[in-house]
Amino acid sequence: MNIEEIGKRLHDKATRGESLSSEDHALLKRWYDRQDEEEMRLLDLNPDIEAEMALQDGIDSVLSRIKAVNDEINKLSDDNKIIKSGISKIQQQLTETVPDLYAV
Repeated sequence: MNIEEIGKRLHDKATRGESLSSEDHALLKRWYDRQDEEEMRLLDLNPDIEAEMALQDGIDSVLSRIKAVNDEINKLSDDNKIIKSGISKIQQQLTETVPDLYAV
């Protein structure tokens, strides 16, 4: 059995109120110390997590701006289609009104 399994077993016994030998207490303390070290190591990762979150916020902001620009481009494209359609209608009216100007 490794220290992790032993530690879990001793922790379980201690939390159930069972008596532990002095050797078991020492092993349990060592296991608790390892758990604390691991927790501290994980907590030290928080600056990296915060940096990732800040980076993600920046990415989200840029994506939002890209979407806004894309929406504006789509609106301009739609407006352009309307204008082109209007121009085509005017050209059609002109060819009907003054056919000689557009005769080839």
